[in-house]
Amino acid sequence: MNATTKPNDGQIILYRTSDGAVRVEVLYQADTFWLIQKQLSELFDVDVRTVNEHLQHIYKSEELPESSTIRKFRIVRREGKRDVAREIDFYNLDATISVGYRVNSAQVAKQLAEEQYDGFRIAQDRDFEGDFEKEIKRIESQHRRTKGDDQ
Repeated sequence: MNATTKPNDGQIILYRTSDGAVRVEVLYQADTFWLIQKQLSELFDVDVRTVNEHLQHIYKSEELPESSTIRKFRIVRREGKRDVAREIDFYNLDATISVGYRVNSAQVAKQLAEEQYDGFRIAQDRDFEGDFEKEIKRIESQHRRTKGDDQ
């Protein structure tokens, strides 16, 4: 499939980042892409629980309607030695974008907090070094005076 070809309903599409780091299979159905929480976690490199938490907040705040962004698809998966059909919640592209925005916002906030903390630590270390150097100079000066008094 090239960039101008529309996928077929029910087609599984592989998504890979430009650097090839993330590979996620997504389902194309009814003119949108559908992913389960595990796929969202792989796509955004976070824990499934984080995705679940963001989705709960998205729906609780009514940012998106559950009725049009969640769809159950029956999938067959291997459980032990048996193939079992289960209905699984899939989330559409709108939900994916909302989760991505929240994940990236949290990552940006974390990065900013880390940078602020690092700046604080550098300033604190600089102040400590300044105080430490003053104390060393005071001790050296006192030592020279004491040594000079002994001679």
